[in-house]
Amino acid sequence: MKEPNVMVIPYRKDHLTSGYDGHTGRPRPLLRFAGDAQGNRWSGAVADIDLDLECVASFLALCEDGHFGHAATRLHLTSPALTKRIQRLERQIGCTLLERNHAGTTSLTAAGWRFATDAAELLEHARAAQVAARAAAQLSPRATIRIGVPGRLGVGSMMSMLADAIRGLKARSPDITLRCLGVPYSDMPGALVDRHVDLMWSPSGVRHRLLVSEPLGSFSRVGVVPLSHPFAHTATVDVKDFARLPLLYNPAVSPAYMVQGWLGDVRPIEEAELVASSAQGDVALQHDILRGRGMAVLPMLPGMAAGAGLATVALLGAPPTEWHAVYRSSDAQKAIADVVQLLMEVTAGLKDGETTAALMPRRQP
Repeated sequence: MKEPNVMVIPYRKDHLTSGYDGHTGRPRPLLRFAGDAQGNRWSGAVADIDLDLECVASFLALCEDGHFGHAATRLHLTSPALTKRIQRLERQIGCTLLERNHAGTTSLTAAGWRFATDAAELLEHARAAQVAARAAAQLSPRATIRIGVPGRLGVGSMMSMLADAIRGLKARSPDITLRCLGVPYSDMPGALVDRHVDLMWSPSGVRHRLLVSEPLGSFSRVGVVPLSHPFAHTATVDVKDFARLPLLYNPAVSPAYMVQGWLGDVRPIEEAELVASSAQGDVALQHDILRGRGMAVLPMLPGMAAGAGLATVALLGAPPTEWHAVYRSSDAQKAIADVVQLLMEVTAGLKDGETTAALMPRRQP
């Protein structure tokens, strides 16, 4: 029976192993640290940090089971072998982590409690590093590039716009396959950092130490209103007049993305009448407009796809929106470069037809 102060921590045996050694039957360690945070090995009076993550994983398994025999069975070890791992870990850390009674049950020391809390997070980071490294290795030379599109919907129209360009890309780079994925507004740029997508077609540049933003071209902005609104029956509206309307914004989205949506570059934010919306995609945003909660300001590209009951009007005097290709700096390779070039070509082609479209109000009865 576990003693009262044994910490129970969820444990997965694959946290730090890459399978079991065929000769010894023991799990193979995924990673071992030796050196400082910059990767420099220490020598001289300062000893190496030799933290064996295989021993850390075994320690957490023991925390969960509270018994040497049970934990050893789960780890495919003998009790003496598990004892040696724990002793090795204690030597590496420099303090006693747990106490064992004659029946084989364990209780954590104060140091053991503290280490167990941090060790669980350490294993999660190690696992994430393994997954990220494998994903990066698979990106080249044969690659499926996942392009993130702002909003949960609009992916079908995106693929339609890219159809001709994709065929041209296939001829130039037959090893590249493209997929478009809708990304909730509040997940940008997290979808890139967390590797849910490989590249984002973004209506704004992103400042992040792990990401690179390359400008693709600019689009004008449009206003989206319900058909019942007086502006729905005009071709163009002065942006200062539109800025007086209640405008929808999502407080969960980075201001870098939202500032152009609330026309923060046209008049001070203090003068804006902002209406909070939880919309994470096109349909939810359109629904809020139809309900009369507020209007929306969008780049021309998504704005021209206004839904039923809505009208799109050109905003005279509104500075253009600069679209970017955003990707991880660690993925700066030919496959990504080819797709960035593709998006530049598509953006230029769409912009060529923008002037004519901007002079015509778009209505969806």
